[in-house]
Amino acid sequence: MSAERTVIRPACKQVQLGLMKLQADKTFDLLQQASLVIFDDVPPPPDRWDAMKQYPDVSTTEKPEWCLQLNALDHAYWENPDGLNERLVAFAEQQGLIQPFSTSNEQ
Repeated sequence: MSAERTVIRPACKQVQLGLMKLQADKTFDLLQQASLVIFDDVPPPPDRWDAMKQYPDVSTTEKPEWCLQLNALDHAYWENPDGLNERLVAFAEQQGLIQPFSTSNEQ
């Protein structure tokens, strides 16, 4: 990861640290970009509902630029550039998180 990518943004610190551990660099970058679009360099309000009140009304026919940017990032995320599901499953297996929930017919 570049030095720029390792900047931990307060809005999504835990998620970013997890993505770094999973080495999901592309997903990390998408989250970083989304955080900048939504919060810029201002920390988000601690309360989720207060943060939602800050969003402008998008009921008009023309969507604001920030909305278009988030839509593009959303599409890029769902393309699954890092194979995130596979990485999460592999991590869970390595940590022994799946074994307690596995069923076995062998006795």
